[in-house]
Amino acid sequence: MAHTAPQDALKTLETAFEKADIPGIRTLLPPLENAHPTDVRLKVARARLRAVDGDVGAAITLLEKHVADPKDGALARAYLGALLVAQRRHADGRVHLEAALAAGADVPAGRHALGVALLALGHARDSVAHLAKAAERMPSSAPTHFYLGVAMAELAQWEHAATALGAAIRLQPSYEEAYDAASRVELARGNADRAKAILQEGLAAAKDSPILLRAQAQVCSQLGDARGALSALQKLPAKDLSAEDRTNLALMSMGVGDGGSALRHAEAAVKADALSHRAQYALGLALEAQKPLPRPKMLAAYRKAVELGDPLGDAGTRLGFVLMEEDTPAAATEAVKVLEAAVTRSGQAPGSVLNLALAYARSKDAAKAKAMCNTILADA
Repeated sequence: MAHTAPQDALKTLETAFEKADIPGIRTLLPPLENAHPTDVRLKVARARLRAVDGDVGAAITLLEKHVADPKDGALARAYLGALLVAQRRHADGRVHLEAALAAGADVPAGRHALGVALLALGHARDSVAHLAKAAERMPSSAPTHFYLGVAMAELAQWEHAATALGAAIRLQPSYEEAYDAASRVELARGNADRAKAILQEGLAAAKDSPILLRAQAQVCSQLGDARGALSALQKLPAKDLSAEDRTNLALMSMGVGDGGSALRHAEAAVKADALSHRAQYALGLALEAQKPLPRPKMLAAYRKAVELGDPLGDAGTRLGFVLMEEDTPAAATEAVKVLEAAVTRSGQAPGSVLNLALAYARSKDAAKAKAMCNTILADA
């Protein structure tokens, strides 16, 4: 009995993997395993098949047993690294993949996985080098072209990014993430109409895709098309609506003057995620639009948004403004406090600075009010 399987049999088996011919793999592999029970390359093939079957844990365990093999351990390490990357264990996968490459196990799936890991770890330039090689060797791999396009976009190489993402879409016409990424690339290139067209093409191929409807809403919003953005999000099935979706629906409804819908969506957003500062902020805005004004509830929503972080200072700016309407010493003191924080969080956004100047004036602090006014004039 030979210890190693013949090369022609291994080549046939690898071709079956490349074609995703799972029935063929199931037919070819067992006789080879029986004839060559110690061949590590067949152990690797068995692990790959287990991963395809969804038993990734067993595949990883099997590969870990053979990474130290002096002859084919590097091959086992390459596929182990690829599986770890697929599990989003990018740093662990990178260690194995780089070691496998250094030991001579240069397999296309390993190059792809290393590129994905490096991209996730913030090394886009190094990622491109590996993904480009993987794409050359796996020209029919839509995911490889997709990640290559994303990496190119990270480097602002828009033309190359558009080409790679276009290839991914041609290879897999229902590739939602590729349409999304391609539209973002076109926006970055200043081609707003093309960005919208790409998303329309994607929605025709992947009907009612939540990913693409959200992307369409974002593009419309960036282009100032509030009604188009709202229309896109309204097409999302209720079961797919996240707290973030509901928050955006509330804010977009406010943008088109529909306070009733805004309140309904904002309340649903807070119910779905009471710890979302954006949901609480949207609720404050929606309540502020109601007549008669439910002032205590509105103030509570804005205060909760500030308490939860308010990273851009939006809620603090609005809270400070409405507090100044009360014209009481306590409200003036609170307004100054929240607006000082809002100015810092917003990076001295003009609206926050102006409201803080007014709050200082209301609290009879003329010197600070003047300083804030000077800040506004200096930035004008």
